[in-house]
Amino acid sequence: MQNSWQVVVGFFALAKLGVVALPLNLLLSPSDVAYQLDDSGVQAVITETPFLPVIGAALAEVDGASVREVIVVGEAPSEVAGLPALSWDAVLSADTSTVETIVEDRDILHCLYTSGTTSRPKGVVTSHVAVHVSNLSSALGLGLRPDTDYPVQPIVLPLFHVTALDALLLPTLMVGGTAVLLRGFDPAAVVQTFVDHRVTHLTMLPMMWGAVIGQPALTDENTAHLITGLYAMAPMPAPLLVAIMDADGNLLPPNEIGEIVYRSPQLMTGYWNNAAANTEAFAHGWFHGGDIGYLDDEGVVWFTDRAKDIIKTSGENVSSVEVERALLGHPEIAEAAVVGRAHDHWGEAVTAVVVLVPDATVTGEQLRDWAKEQLAGFKAPKQVLVVYALPKTSTGKIQKNLVRTM
Repeated sequence: MQNSWQVVVGFFALAKLGVVALPLNLLLSPSDVAYQLDDSGVQAVITETPFLPVIGAALAEVDGASVREVIVVGEAPSEVAGLPALSWDAVLSADTSTVETIVEDRDILHCLYTSGTTSRPKGVVTSHVAVHVSNLSSALGLGLRPDTDYPVQPIVLPLFHVTALDALLLPTLMVGGTAVLLRGFDPAAVVQTFVDHRVTHLTMLPMMWGAVIGQPALTDENTAHLITGLYAMAPMPAPLLVAIMDADGNLLPPNEIGEIVYRSPQLMTGYWNNAAANTEAFAHGWFHGGDIGYLDDEGVVWFTDRAKDIIKTSGENVSSVEVERALLGHPEIAEAAVVGRAHDHWGEAVTAVVVLVPDATVTGEQLRDWAKEQLAGFKAPKQVLVVYALPKTSTGKIQKNLVRTM
């Protein structure tokens, strides 16, 4: 479902029932949806009319289907893929008695599948208490305060993503604020929320901010109440909960690069039905998210790269992020992804795949020569490939596993 009040009502209803909610990415193919339904053992699906073709095709692919019914917001058919279909309105008005179910704090609240950029998506299960502590942390980090002016926050990012759901929507509601739900990103619609509502907080992707700021209808008067604007995800946990670890499980001193590991009460419970992934992720008593970085002398965490994206060339480790940052300094490069390609001599050859700005005339060879002047020799790309577009997830993250196959 796209962002709507029905998503919020459905989510809280499931939480009150003690039923696990599994938001589905709107951009998934029917086969991808079928995999998540099958892997998780979903018993019921709530959707809206425009997505019935995808849901129907997915249900037709599910092996040993545990799904018993489909609830439809909007015009509902009598059945979907042979399963009974119920009207949302009919379900909502059928029984108004109070639900009395004991739900423990460690019971699972939701299951969110990873984007699957490196392997088959994994179901991340998170408890009620973990989400609650995350809500408190996000409310503090965002400056959401019920004792001053109540916050008003448009939710532009999709609610099937943990950022929009756990870091934006729920903290806003927790402090008695107002969430303005947008069904998709439209810069003009975002500007209209500033006109119609006293917007105090807003989180968007960088490209979204660029599009909104470029709207001529946006004035200083409209944004007078804006307190916080973010272009990233939820705030990093406090430094005391984060450490840097080497490959052998040893915690490293400041300014030494290793894997960023952390532990906190808001951490996920684990991956669904994936013991091997859990063993790897929780090795040495800390959670391993796969990020590489270091702590500086002031305890600030600096991210340098993803562990899977480090390129090993000529016996040296090269940060793909560092090379990408250098390439994006070229005025004719709009986007860049750097990966390692298997090479007989270097082990992996640093390879850049870039998208150029409109009307650019520079060639890949010219960019390669330019990069050699910006970076140490072993870090400079051995090849620069120019493409029209880079593969991305629904939240705008470049899918490097697909870049490697290009």
